[in-house]
Amino acid sequence: MQKSSTTSQITFYLINIAISVVIIYAGLSFGGSFISPFEIFNPDNNVVALQIRLPRVLAGFMIGGGLSVVGMSFQTWFRNPLADPFILGVAGAAAVGVVVGMIFQIDSYYLSRMIVFTFSMISIALIFYISGIHKRGQGIKLILIGVGLNFFFTSVITVLHIVMSDRFSKNIILWYMGDTSSLQLRDSLVLSVFVMICSIMLIRMGKQMNLYMLGDDIAESSGLDLSRFSMKVFLLGSVITAILVTFCGSIGFIGIVVPHIAKIITGYDFRRNMPVSFFAGGIAVVLIDTFCRTAFFPREIPLGAVTALVGAPFFIHILRKGLS
Repeated sequence: MQKSSTTSQITFYLINIAISVVIIYAGLSFGGSFISPFEIFNPDNNVVALQIRLPRVLAGFMIGGGLSVVGMSFQTWFRNPLADPFILGVAGAAAVGVVVGMIFQIDSYYLSRMIVFTFSMISIALIFYISGIHKRGQGIKLILIGVGLNFFFTSVITVLHIVMSDRFSKNIILWYMGDTSSLQLRDSLVLSVFVMICSIMLIRMGKQMNLYMLGDDIAESSGLDLSRFSMKVFLLGSVITAILVTFCGSIGFIGIVVPHIAKIITGYDFRRNMPVSFFAGGIAVVLIDTFCRTAFFPREIPLGAVTALVGAPFFIHILRKGLS
């Protein structure tokens, strides 16, 4: 019986990986000009396929996968179907980091990214310090802290919108929309390593999430350490979000919509819908980004704007049908 279960699990992952590889490979073929799948590794196509498209496709897959896993984890942890990766204010803190870099006219790509990441981590540390995250029943308190921080950071950005130049306003709006067009391959690889490690750690918590959804008393009596569980979900989810926001900006709705789709497909067994969320989210973002690169070439459409256009109506449809 155990052998059959292991074989089923391996088959499940192999199918998801195979579909993902096909979609990623297709993403390398499509764009302003079509490159045959058989000629992607031709030296004549190296610049377009491997230096321009590969970083975007790889980053897009990690954006979708990472945000979807975090969204599923936060919706479970907060027991709130509307929770998303940005609910704790990480994106707002990162935006302030972007603003600081603009004010001091920091031209260094990596130094500016480091500032953004630092502000994100300060926000995470602040939430961790004041929330009492180790205590039972702190979900509402965490959400309210996140809402308060988002209001504060939004107010800071609004004030700076007024006093700074039009160019500043345009740049921050574009950052809020999310973008992968400026990423280089090494950026996507660094991003991928951290997101993959943290995502795998969250996915491996599927059994614990099943217990958690039974209620605190039953979960504790079954051996689940609620304090440790909460800290792991909070820290892993926040770090994934901070890394993605640092490199790619704020890309919305993926972290809300895809977890609901995964639940529709696999039910409420988190050992299944956590990995399905990762692969489905990655595939969705790669498909959306590939379509935008192909259909609107040579114009660049911010990725976050398109995910919102696609995600918002679909999310409303899910809520209207009562499937969440």
